[in-house]
Amino acid sequence: ELSRSWDLLRICLQMKKQQIVSVEYSIRAKRQPGEKGTDFKKRTEGDQTAVALNKFFAKPDGFHRWNDWLGMWVEDLLVLDAVALFLARDTKKRVAAVYPLDGANINRMLTDRGITPPPPNVAYQQISYGLVAYDFSTNDLVYGMMNEATDRRDGSSPVEQLLLKISFGLRRDDFLLQAYT
Repeated sequence: ELSRSWDLLRICLQMKKQQIVSVEYSIRAKRQPGEKGTDFKKRTEGDQTAVALNKFFAKPDGFHRWNDWLGMWVEDLLVLDAVALFLARDTKKRVAAVYPLDGANINRMLTDRGITPPPPNVAYQQISYGLVAYDFSTNDLVYGMMNEATDRRDGSSPVEQLLLKISFGLRRDDFLLQAYT
């Protein structure tokens, strides 16, 4: 909620998201040792896997364009440090779509050794209104953190790391508003 409360932080987050999503990308075949540039370009243009992947990532969830989809992903990374991507599969068990989920609603399960359980075990649970809505294995959900640590279950987002500065900024803005009211 703090990421939406302080306008200066929101502007910084939006600028960083814009910087990241504006980077051009292209999926292409790996260049072979000693391969000439023109040969590589010709081979890449005809590579059906690269063509299919570029088409898939143009709209990874079937709804949002790449930049919008990536913007949601980056928002969760910067604000929550919890990125959750649900891998929807077709009848042949191939990934058909990748849906971003609210990482704040994902409970990471841990073994008695403190690691995420391997498939087919439940590795993550989506919590809705205090109840488990869905169970996911690591085959179903990709969950990532920027600042993972061994002493805590969740990561530590940049917004969380700035908590004191954000609180100070909000209070300063409130003080100024009261002074001019």
